[in-house]
Amino acid sequence: MINETALTGNLRTPSLTSPLMALSSWNYFPDDNHILDHYCTITDTCFGKDWAGKHCYGNPPFDHDIILQCLQKALTDFDRDPSNTKFMFILPKWVTASWWSLVSRFNVIHEYPAGAKIFSAPRESCYNVANLEPCGEDRVWIEDTKWPVVVLYKDLHTTEQLDIKLLQHVRLGHVGDKPVDHMFAQSAPMPISESQYSGSPVQHCPERCIACRLTKAIRPSVKPAGRELSKELGNLVWSDTCGPFRTSAGGYRWFVLFVDDSTTWICIFFLKLKSDYLKAFQLYLQEVKRLRSTMNLSSEYHMVLHTDGDSTMIAGQTAAFCEEHGIEQRHGSPYLHENQARVERSHRDVQAMARALLLTSRFDVSMWPLATRHAVYILNRVFRKSLGWTSAYYLIRKKHADLSQLRVFGCMAYPFIDPTIREHKLSNRARELRYVGHSEVSSAYLLYDCESGKVVNSGMVTFSERLDMLGKVVTSWDPSAVTPLKTNFMATTLDAPYRDPPPALLETAVLEQGVYLPEDSDEIVAVVKVETSDDLCWVSLSSYLKPGSDRLSLMRDCPSYGSVDAHYPLFTEVRAVTGKGDFEEAMICGRAVGPHAQPYCVALLTNFTIMDLPAGDVRFPPTHTHTCLGVQAAETPTVQGSLLPEGVTEPKCHSQVLTSPDCTEWLNSIQDELEALVQIKKALLMMDEEDIPAGVKLLEMSLVLKVKLDKNRQLRKRKSRICVRGNKQEYGVDYCDTFAPCTQLSSVRIVITLALNLGLMVYHMDVDTAFLNSVLEEDLYVRLPRGLVYGGHKCAKLLKAMYGLKQAGKEWFDASDAFIMGYDSRMQRSDVEPCLYFIRDTTLQVIILAYVDDYLVATNDKSWYDTFVASFHAQYACKDLGVLDLVMGIGVRWGSDTAYLSQFGYISQIINTYGLDDAKPASLPMSPGIALAPADGKGPMPYRALLGQLQWVARCSRPGIMAAVSVLSRFCATYGPEHFVALKQVVRYLKGTREYELVLRTVSVPGGGVTGPS
Repeated sequence: MINETALTGNLRTPSLTSPLMALSSWNYFPDDNHILDHYCTITDTCFGKDWAGKHCYGNPPFDHDIILQCLQKALTDFDRDPSNTKFMFILPKWVTASWWSLVSRFNVIHEYPAGAKIFSAPRESCYNVANLEPCGEDRVWIEDTKWPVVVLYKDLHTTEQLDIKLLQHVRLGHVGDKPVDHMFAQSAPMPISESQYSGSPVQHCPERCIACRLTKAIRPSVKPAGRELSKELGNLVWSDTCGPFRTSAGGYRWFVLFVDDSTTWICIFFLKLKSDYLKAFQLYLQEVKRLRSTMNLSSEYHMVLHTDGDSTMIAGQTAAFCEEHGIEQRHGSPYLHENQARVERSHRDVQAMARALLLTSRFDVSMWPLATRHAVYILNRVFRKSLGWTSAYYLIRKKHADLSQLRVFGCMAYPFIDPTIREHKLSNRARELRYVGHSEVSSAYLLYDCESGKVVNSGMVTFSERLDMLGKVVTSWDPSAVTPLKTNFMATTLDAPYRDPPPALLETAVLEQGVYLPEDSDEIVAVVKVETSDDLCWVSLSSYLKPGSDRLSLMRDCPSYGSVDAHYPLFTEVRAVTGKGDFEEAMICGRAVGPHAQPYCVALLTNFTIMDLPAGDVRFPPTHTHTCLGVQAAETPTVQGSLLPEGVTEPKCHSQVLTSPDCTEWLNSIQDELEALVQIKKALLMMDEEDIPAGVKLLEMSLVLKVKLDKNRQLRKRKSRICVRGNKQEYGVDYCDTFAPCTQLSSVRIVITLALNLGLMVYHMDVDTAFLNSVLEEDLYVRLPRGLVYGGHKCAKLLKAMYGLKQAGKEWFDASDAFIMGYDSRMQRSDVEPCLYFIRDTTLQVIILAYVDDYLVATNDKSWYDTFVASFHAQYACKDLGVLDLVMGIGVRWGSDTAYLSQFGYISQIINTYGLDDAKPASLPMSPGIALAPADGKGPMPYRALLGQLQWVARCSRPGIMAAVSVLSRFCATYGPEHFVALKQVVRYLKGTREYELVLRTVSVPGGGVTGPS
């Protein structure tokens, strides 16, 4: 028999000696829990007690009705106080049970097969103890389980799985449950079929969806007097504008709704100016004509346009147009929105749904036109109570809209590219876009291209809705904690000081665990709360563990250690690949924010060395595999860090500079950059924040630190660059035109080849802080990067076009072009290459190739070059780097009639980055006869990153590997382990031939002309 606890059912919190400890070593509950000794049974009316704000352990009788009641009670009480409520339940694994769908609201932390020993009882309470297996000193195991058993856990950080009903809710733009039920009742085509949808006890999707709670809150309103709807479409139209919103990519700031009174059909139009209302109304009249034709209504009708009295809608050109066409105008009382109830309700529904769509898709708020348009599309097609539980679409077309093709707004979409429009046979067969809706006039999907900012139509699309990530977004109590395109972590607010490096600590247990994002850092770190001689403070886990194994034991004794999904992946014990592929036990101490070559900071548990590792060198245990990673760590390739000279670091921010071994050199570099901006280039006018004009938006600045190496990978200089974050600029306000041409790699080789054949010497010139030489036309204000202060000021007015501004490239190109073309009257610009300038007469030959701030000058007159550099330097500070030896990372070596191009240093970096220093060199870039088939394209292998690096090598200096790289490029979306092995063979081939050079030489051709590389 199962013990009495399992027979009667209970709800209690376990002590450290409870039967729970026989299941696992979890210790979820603090010893000071105020209901630690409380115990109640089903007969004690435990369902009448308040479970909110408590840490509860439940082992109900294995009865369907009682389990359903228990889980529903837990979920209801949890929503009342999620921060202080935790639940753990032991239940049978009955996936066909009516209550099983509720399990998706919990985390399954363990699963036991039938026959497992999981229940124990006090020895003195059992009879025939001699036949029972001991379990500790005073307990014995009782009868094995008859069914598979699962252990469920839920707290504030639990990630819910997206069940069928919640997925339907999100695909339908977050509509309520009642419209969905009525649409099923009338057999309307739905995104998820009724057979999949029915049978689940989970209800009230809007209450479970945090996005709905945050975006659909409404205020009480006065109900308007009841009235009958108009009889025909177009007889009474309600209209109102809404805005201004943040300027969209198309320049829109307003939208206007037209709501037909008889059908509640909504039409939306977007406006750049509110005064464009009349244009939108004229387009709406065309839409009404089309809809009336669909309904077989007469083209002659009388329209009443009801607005809120805004002057743009009742006066001026709009009034004249309405009078000319016999349209009657009415308007409500000022500020009494109840007079506009029909359109105000539509406004509320559209904006609420659009907010929810933006929140779950993680689109920027400037994408509001796409979200509102999709919201209108859905609202016109879902059932409404005001229409007698039918839809506006049905009233017009006399059939239900087909919603089976709806997908989650913002999900990844991969449209198939027809062979007739591909560039060549090796081009990709699909593109990576994002789903943003459907066309009103065809069956095509609307897809958003994040790179071009354009919306395209496509009919052949494959979707990836990422339900694991969507569940975290939709049901998270802090939705801002999940940003799929950027970072999966949110730092907590600490209730005590954070100190790094830590002070002298007392050797006491860790009181609490947490995560923290230090100021000016791009790494979220694991932190622990400990006691010092003076007070309590937070310190980083890596600092805390350094003294040794005693600290590890103290940390593991923390009450919250091992809490499921609380701080994942921080505090997770993993296996780390070190040395020559050996595995060592380690613990995750930090995680980089956003994409990073070495995202994990780990502490080795053998010697407590702290090190940064790439994702491929970290092996997560199966019980800790988490959806936010998107990878299975079991079969990941080794990817090592970048190759830098010994003692040289590349900090990511100012705070990391202060702790780097070459701190002094970096601080000097940063100070030089600031001095150049303020004193030399006069690009910044420093001021206090209160001196900035009211209403002006401050642009943020960031600090970029890079180590510059020469062609042999030796330290050349430490370069600091202070840039503006131009992503916050508004078109038409902060910038207008941005186009600036840039030279191509082929142009560099052509210039070198021409110089060889014409007997010219190629020199290299570099302009210091080139973008700062062009005067900025707009008035922009900025805030210095965190940690930087100049003369006591943290803010400034921009006087020059700094790096990061959207218009900076164009401004510099215009200034550079004006100087070069005006320097010598004989100077001409190429009609084919806008960055190429030349002079060619009987005595002087000059070729100038501009590559942003680098200039290649080939000439037969050294004195002309010296004069040109001196004149250029007089206007824009520049450096003469002498004869060309390095450009675009390509080393150049000159012979008498030849030039040798090599990428020895870059190839060495690739070899080191991917851990192939000790690999055996390959004799061929690809094995003869190799047959590669498409795979699933999944896994953490950095296939595309390595492929891109090899494509650059092939283009620049090693055309011999181009065939192999081209073949492997076919599998960008369908790669597998065998493809990555083939790609690494190309690297191994380069390893054995890294000293090879591409030779450019003079070649005589009959009839004149020049041939390229040989």
